[in-house]
Amino acid sequence: MKNYVVISILYAGLMVMLSSCLSTTSVQVLKPAEITLNDNIMKVGIVNRTFPTKQNKAWNIIEGVLTGEGIGTDRRGSEATVDALIEVMKQSPRFILVKLDMAPLKGSGTGQFPEPLTRAKINEVCQQNGLDALISLEVFDSDNSLQFNPITIRKRVSKDTYKDVPGIRVDSRMNVTAGWRIYNNKSENIADEFRSTDYLNFSGQGFTQAEALAALPPKYDALIKTGIVAGQHYGKRITPLWVIESREYYNKGNDELKKAALKAQHKNWQEAAEIWKKEALNSDKKIAGKACYNMAVFCETNGNFDIALEWAQKANKEFGNKKAKQYIKLIKERMHQRYILKQQMAPVDKLNTE
Repeated sequence: MKNYVVISILYAGLMVMLSSCLSTTSVQVLKPAEITLNDNIMKVGIVNRTFPTKQNKAWNIIEGVLTGEGIGTDRRGSEATVDALIEVMKQSPRFILVKLDMAPLKGSGTGQFPEPLTRAKINEVCQQNGLDALISLEVFDSDNSLQFNPITIRKRVSKDTYKDVPGIRVDSRMNVTAGWRIYNNKSENIADEFRSTDYLNFSGQGFTQAEALAALPPKYDALIKTGIVAGQHYGKRITPLWVIESREYYNKGNDELKKAALKAQHKNWQEAAEIWKKEALNSDKKIAGKACYNMAVFCETNGNFDIALEWAQKANKEFGNKKAKQYIKLIKERMHQRYILKQQMAPVDKLNTE
């Protein structure tokens, strides 16, 4: 047992030492969307087509009463979902969003896809608003489940006295099913049809079921929050987005690496790179491997993926830098993403060159 404790302490100490040899920098990365839409789609309008027709409206009211969800709750949830999609798409230069000032398009008002919009209706809306495509929320449905479990709660019975008493924990799961269609008015086809169920978990506790339920957020709030997640989910599916990622680089090994790290910390990356390039020729393989690795980071964060890959491979193959092995995979993935992004961002590039 003592030996195990000693080994654990030594291992923890080693991890601290290794981590202290690395500094971190942030890099802004444009991530491709999950799917690539036609390059003739640039100007889009977003509509909410989950409002029920007269035939379905009566049933929705009855359903709201029977389930206790409230009349019109799903409608407000769907509006939050559409707003969340718009907010995600605003973060990217890929689309030009056009706000549609029009009466809501009627759909099924249920968890099932309605019949697609007619070609005449799509063309009418797109021509009136100068659009290439319509993005339509066509399915929106929610349900909430509860599960009660006995727990023990420590209760204060006097100034310095506590007592364990039985209590109740309630776990709530709010599910939102959203279905989307993208109508391409240029190609006259449905560019995407996608349906997913997103959820959020909430919990509360108390000495009784009533107290536990009271500790939960209101159903309306839970629905809005989950609807926002559903909108963001679809936004990431169709929109290339900027994200912040971190990259590690070596800050120790010899005096030159320390000097270069200090320059990097002060954003003097070019001067740091000049030092790393020299140290890549160091006779000490560990120093050379670290310098090559740092050069790979410098090149990758500047968008020079091909050169970054060469440096990372050199660090790994010639100098045995194990950290570079994983970095090679990351650089190759970014190169693959660059190819996808070139396709996805083609409409933007074309617009900028006109």
